[in-house]
Amino acid sequence: MQRLNAYRNLCGAPSDVVLDGEQTYYAQAATVLLKKINRLDHTPANPGMPEDEYNDGFTGTSSSNLHQGQKDLAASVDGYMNDSDESNIAQVGHRRWCLNIWQQTTGFGRTDGFCAMWSFDKRRRGAVNWQFIAYPASGYIPVDYFSARHAWSISLNRSLFQRPTEACKATIFPIDEEFNRGEPLPLDFENYNVDDNVGSGYTVIIRPRELDMSVGRRYLVELEGIADRQRKPTTLRYLVEFAEIKPIPPDAQKSESKK
Repeated sequence: MQRLNAYRNLCGAPSDVVLDGEQTYYAQAATVLLKKINRLDHTPANPGMPEDEYNDGFTGTSSSNLHQGQKDLAASVDGYMNDSDESNIAQVGHRRWCLNIWQQTTGFGRTDGFCAMWSFDKRRRGAVNWQFIAYPASGYIPVDYFSARHAWSISLNRSLFQRPTEACKATIFPIDEEFNRGEPLPLDFENYNVDDNVGSGYTVIIRPRELDMSVGRRYLVELEGIADRQRKPTTLRYLVEFAEIKPIPPDAQKSESKK
C-alpha cells in the first residue's frame, strides 16, 4: 500500500488510497483462481472449482491488475508501473489504474507467484485539482522508481483537454546545467490514440530509444498539438530531473527530533 501511494505522490495523484476489506477479499480470491489455472487471465473459465469460489475469483480477476512472478506485493506494484513490455506498452493500462485520480480504496492478494490489485475503484469524492498525470512526473523522480526502458506516459484531464488527435506530438529534450535545450531524443515507441476508458482517461505514451538516467540529468517534455475544451490549441511543457533518495543518518534524525 505504501509503495502504491509513493508512486501516486510522485506523480501528483491523491496519495491517501487505503485498503478495503471486500476488495482485498476478491483480490485474494483472484490469485487462488490464477494459481489453479497457472496463468494470467482476466476472464478465465471455471477450471473445476466450486461455483461460489470461482465466482469470487472471477470477480477479482476481472476487476484487478494481475501479475505473475514477483517475490512480493510491493514488487508487483513496480511491475504494474513499469508496464512497458511488448504486450502492455500500447496502453500501459496497469499503470494508469495505479494512478487513477478517482481511486480511493484498493485491495491486494497473493498466492505463490500470482498477485492481484483491485483496480476499478472510483469512490473518491470532491474536487481534485489536476491538469495531467505524468510518469515520470514533473519535478524530481527517484532513479529507483524508473528505468531507461520504461515508457513515458501523460494522462490528460478530460475536463480541460480534448482527446489527442493525429496532430499531437510528444518530444523529450535533454537539458544541460544552464537549462539549454539539446536535440530531441529519438523515440522507439509512440501512441497518441489510447483507450480513454482506463484510469484517468486520455493518455499519450512514448519511449526514448536510449535514456541517460544519471543522477541530476534533466529533461524537458513537450506535448504539442493538443487543444483545450474550447478547442484552442495549446502546448504542455514540464521538466523531469532524475534524483537519488538518500536515507537520513540516525544521528541527523535524532538532532531533527530534538528541534
